[in-house]
Amino acid sequence: MLRILFYIWLSWFIFSRLSRAVSSSSSQTTPPPRPPRPPNPMGRDPQTAGDSLPNGFADLVAMLAKQAKCDGAVTQGEIGNVDAFFTHTLNLSAAARAEAIQIFQRAKDSHISFEFHARRYHAIHAMNRPMLAAVLQLLVILSLADGEMSAEEEMLINQAQAIFGVQSEEYAQYRARQRQRTRTAGEKGEKYYAKVLGLRGEMTRDEVKKAYRKLVREYHPDRVAHLGESVRKTAEEEMKKINEAYDFFQRKYAL
Repeated sequence: MLRILFYIWLSWFIFSRLSRAVSSSSSQTTPPPRPPRPPNPMGRDPQTAGDSLPNGFADLVAMLAKQAKCDGAVTQGEIGNVDAFFTHTLNLSAAARAEAIQIFQRAKDSHISFEFHARRYHAIHAMNRPMLAAVLQLLVILSLADGEMSAEEEMLINQAQAIFGVQSEEYAQYRARQRQRTRTAGEKGEKYYAKVLGLRGEMTRDEVKKAYRKLVREYHPDRVAHLGESVRKTAEEEMKKINEAYDFFQRKYAL
């Protein structure tokens, strides 16, 4: 009987020691290193600052900055939306938020293009379509912060959709509202939209795309900004007509 009790006590003693050893070992285990990230053209990646920021965070912030600045100025509404995203959606610490603001300020005036950041962000999150859709939603919300979406903002959203391979439901709803507004103001037919794009008679998909790209290059804000504010505003109005015309032919030819 004593021998049985001894073995029971010995088993309990060994088990308790092993449990403590395993617990101590797991608490002291060094976490595995993070996978390497692509180089950041804006400078130091905020993820190296010690905060657990999402992968590709610098490119996301840069896209927001480019979107906010593309029509000439960053509005208070746009600043408020971006800050709410940092503070409430991502729950960034004070240090991480300060880092994000610095990236935003540098990116909005940088020569590095929106397309560059969008492609690099997609390379990181290509398999996460819900996340890409969420980024598109954020871009649309940012663009509508002042109640209207400029032609330049629409261009970048369309560019992001093409790069991500994802369509924004929010942008589709916006375009539907715009089409309804156009119908209310008076029907515009194919001849009208063809004239906007500089096309006549029968046309192919490739001709529509070629004409649209040519006009986008001509009316891009960078090409007319040096001519003054009035010329820039005129170009923006023309871009709205061009985007409306292209939207018409997109639906007709499923471009």
